[in-house]
Amino acid sequence: MPGMRGVSTIELAAIVSELQSVKGFYLEKFYEAGNGEFRIKIKNREKYLNIKSMLGKSLNITKYIEKADQPTNFAIAVRKRIEGSVIESVEQYNNDRVAIFRLRKGEGRSNLIFELFGKGNLVLTDENMLIDIAYIYHEFKDRSVMHGKEYKAPENTPITMANMDALSNFLASIPKEDPRGRRSAVSVLSTTVNIGALYVENMLNELGIDPKSNYSALPTARTKDIEGLAVKLLGYIKNPKPRIYRDESYVDYAICDIIKYSALTKTELGSMSEMLDESDYATTDMFEKHENKELIELSGSIEKQKRILEEALPGVSDAKEAGEKLIRNMNLVNEIIFKARSNKHISVKELQDEFPDTIIKDIDLKNKTVTLEL
Repeated sequence: MPGMRGVSTIELAAIVSELQSVKGFYLEKFYEAGNGEFRIKIKNREKYLNIKSMLGKSLNITKYIEKADQPTNFAIAVRKRIEGSVIESVEQYNNDRVAIFRLRKGEGRSNLIFELFGKGNLVLTDENMLIDIAYIYHEFKDRSVMHGKEYKAPENTPITMANMDALSNFLASIPKEDPRGRRSAVSVLSTTVNIGALYVENMLNELGIDPKSNYSALPTARTKDIEGLAVKLLGYIKNPKPRIYRDESYVDYAICDIIKYSALTKTELGSMSEMLDESDYATTDMFEKHENKELIELSGSIEKQKRILEEALPGVSDAKEAGEKLIRNMNLVNEIIFKARSNKHISVKELQDEFPDTIIKDIDLKNKTVTLEL
């Protein structure tokens, strides 16, 4: 099964816009799940959330909780520095595939940086962008990701989301001569404007231009049309239309209609995070990778009740009636079970107060049983 692709620059912009909702949350725990995958558990006075990042691929609020193994040395180092910090802002850096969580802990400030290009990286800096620790240390031609060095993003393309209205003029300055005849319209545009190849290709398709056609054949007059579509595309940052495309299996995700996927099955989703979560689910063996403890316990409880019912049914009419009643009230039964299990010292009265419409007859802490009357 092919893996999920990495987010494009404009998709990350929409994700960062969505993540404004976590400003003011506290970082409670940092986890490393392996293979460049990390999770941050955050909270405010009302709720807990989990933010997951697969470096080089995605960053989103997730409902799938990774099984926590022994913390790595890197995870311990990050925890020591950022746990208890409050998220002051979430930003996209340099109009590129880099997201920064600006953090405050007491009087100190730091920056947690997620690189979502190439193989990705996770970097922690001080408030002056001097690197404290990094998941991967690198020396590049144009920048250094090393302790004590100033963090710098890679050099960007000439046209970014910040100056999209200059696209047509810039395209007009690119020489049309191409002795090798290899420069396609989509390749020239993709290296000129930083939004993502999928959306560059889609703009050309919208204009009826073959993305693979040679750039030298592109009429100068059409560059203004391309700029218009690119500027229009920026509207999806604040108002994305997340969806997943499927054929017989998962194909791709996007934030707007994609012409080349028009014949595929489209599933629209409520948020960028949900889109990335479901894309990850569709391209990963989630039974091995993602284990939501509460859902697993609920499923196991239901299976246990089913087995009890199956054993009681044969030839016993009253057991059949009781079993049917149990099935009808299964959600209530499991709510009571979870409540009792979450507080090992809960009394009958306390549990009764939580569920006043149900008769709680007994709690046996030693044998871990609850007796109730439906």
